Amino acid sequence: MNAMTIALAIPLAGGLLAYVLSRKAPTLSAVIAFLGSLLAAVFVAQVWSGEANPQLLAPLASGPGWLARFAILDLKAGSLELVFRATRLGNLGAVGTVFFGIMIALYSMTALQSHPERGRFGAFLLWTLFGAFMVFWADNLLVVLLGWEIVTLMLYLLVNTDPEGSRAAEKSYGILGFTDVGLLLAISFLVASGKTRGFSVSQSTVYVGSPGVAIAYFLFLAAALAKAGAWPLHTWLPPVAKSSPAAVSALLPASLDKLLGIYLLARVSLDLFVLAPWMHTVLMIIGAVTILSAVLMAMVQHNLKRLFGFHAVSQVGYMVLGIGTGSAVGVLGGLFHMVNHALYKSGLFLVAGSVERHAGTAELDELGGLRRALPWTFGVALITAFSISGVPPLNGFASKWLVYQGALAVGGFLGPLLFTVAVFGSALTLASFVKVLHSVFWGPERQPAAGSAKPEPLGMLLPMLLIATLCIVLGVWAGPSIGVWIAPALEELGYGLESPLYGLDLERGLWNPLFAVVLLAGGVVLGLLLYSVGGTRRARTVDPFMGGERFGARPPFYSGTHFYVTIQKLPFLGGLLKDGEAGAFDPYRWAGLLGGVVVGALRALHSGLLNLYVSWALLGLAVLVLALVL
Repeated sequence: MNAMTIALAIPLAGGLLAYVLSRKAPTLSAVIAFLGSLLAAVFVAQVWSGEANPQLLAPLASGPGWLARFAILDLKAGSLELVFRATRLGNLGAVGTVFFGIMIALYSMTALQSHPERGRFGAFLLWTLFGAFMVFWADNLLVVLLGWEIVTLMLYLLVNTDPEGSRAAEKSYGILGFTDVGLLLAISFLVASGKTRGFSVSQSTVYVGSPGVAIAYFLFLAAALAKAGAWPLHTWLPPVAKSSPAAVSALLPASLDKLLGIYLLARVSLDLFVLAPWMHTVLMIIGAVTILSAVLMAMVQHNLKRLFGFHAVSQVGYMVLGIGTGSAVGVLGGLFHMVNHALYKSGLFLVAGSVERHAGTAELDELGGLRRALPWTFGVALITAFSISGVPPLNGFASKWLVYQGALAVGGFLGPLLFTVAVFGSALTLASFVKVLHSVFWGPERQPAAGSAKPEPLGMLLPMLLIATLCIVLGVWAGPSIGVWIAPALEELGYGLESPLYGLDLERGLWNPLFAVVLLAGGVVLGLLLYSVGGTRRARTVDPFMGGERFGARPPFYSGTHFYVTIQKLPFLGGLLKDGEAGAFDPYRWAGLLGGVVVGALRALHSGLLNLYVSWALLGLAVLVLALVL
């Protein structure tokens, strides 16, 4: 057996063992999930290190030892060929999958300690890793579909582990399941028409030159956008984020779903299909609308996890926009942002879990002052919030900067417009997180005894701290990070230009993180000097008062949820936000209404009269005969 086979087998077998033990020994199931993820990581690393041969479609003859002899797993079951091959982009997704699997398994051992379904959670987590590995290493479109469906099913089961998550689970499965049917139709069309059934890089290219091929591409696109959570198929994500345990949201909507969705989008848009220019324009517009609409919805949310859910949607827009540009710098930024977003968004959901565990609630109106009770969580929240807002020198800024340049490279009227939307989206994101930090961590503590009064456990702290550290590392050392992780994958997709970094000077042409750090440090030092010489330390202090009345020792605390109330009162935008919150633009809701109309019409036809049924049967037979004759 080779490393890839073992990496696939470990989560599959480990999940089965954890599920068998979930009722009798839930703690042991959680431990199996953690150890299984660690063991899978060892073999994923071996698959990654076997990429010495640039011909990734051939056996890795230069790989180490026995791995070199078994670069390909090819199992045949009937007409379905289970073929797996290592590619650079697929291995990037596999490394991210196993990393987040380890982080969430460790976090959940403490966070879900009293959860009634903690044993099954461990099994579902391992099976999620198995399904994701199948997608990232698949060399056959049918294998992609199989792994894709496994992950969709695991999302439904994981969300359903919480009693409050049943409706959100149904909605997520409804939207994702519907688009997955479209994915099946698209794959069936390509296979039946003889165009391709493979999924290896550059194995086959399908030119979008006919309506059938264009429809197939857009069915692929719908599946990718729904999984990643992009407009207009994003409406499943905020309810899942609100009603699921934080560990579930950090594993799937925040990280793995983004990796899978953007991976499929990149593969079909840059490798499997050759797109017409107008299709790139459609992708960029979808990205821009996703950025702006979701961040505006996030600004008016009162629940911490639901707010994070809308931000998870908004950030997908940057990835779609970058890939939609079709330029090396834009695609590079989109893929780098895929990795960065998975990091800081997973960290933010883990922060939300720590806050909810301590305060007993995720409602912003009931939170406040937790920076003293949860100092480490507060530090992680600062780093991840600044990262998602695109503040240098963190990783979110590094990838957004690339996307900005990709948007400007589009040129014409559309390029500057997309650039403006992307930058404005980052500004609104920062404003939204000012609200979050104020509501949750600043001011007096409002729920000192609502939940656990103990500080963050080590098992919950370690994943958060490691993720926050990586947000700094991938920002300050963005150039080397791109060169090791992202650039080889992009070169594999045909973007290898003059140099391994595609002619881009990461120090001068993109941004200089060291210079940014120096400027920020200089600003802090200058501010401290002004503070020390300005006499502000001798300022007069008085008790707080308003309208002539003193508040006393404990002044009232105003939640950050009131910061942007005026947005909801704007003539046009306020109405759109209100309608959006009510589900007016939700395709799931409209599909349900349409289904209700159809079901009502069918019920009206069932009158219970035998003569009417016979008449319908004769009418149908007549139509069938006419169709056959003509």
